[in-house]
Amino acid sequence: METKMKTEMKFALATATLTLLGTVPTFATTVYIPEGSAGEILVVDADTGSVEARWPGFEAVHGLAGVPGARYIVAGSYSEVAKEEAEA
Repeated sequence: METKMKTEMKFALATATLTLLGTVPTFATTVYIPEGSAGEILVVDADTGSVEARWPGFEAVHGLAGVPGARYIVAGSYSEVAKEEAEA
């Protein structure tokens, strides 16, 4: 009896999870891809797969963060820059 109850609970949880995932809206149609040692961020249209732009000048870029509607994207880098040399 306990095994049947566990199976039913797992099924209910899986169904609820899939239902929630199905209702999550997708906002982004643009994807930003850090290209590491190439020093660029690739901007791709997610709907067509076409390259919209390449943003150069990012030394060892490896990670990006942003939110829909924001003006900036934060880029992480493996390179070190002295505080005095950093751009504001």
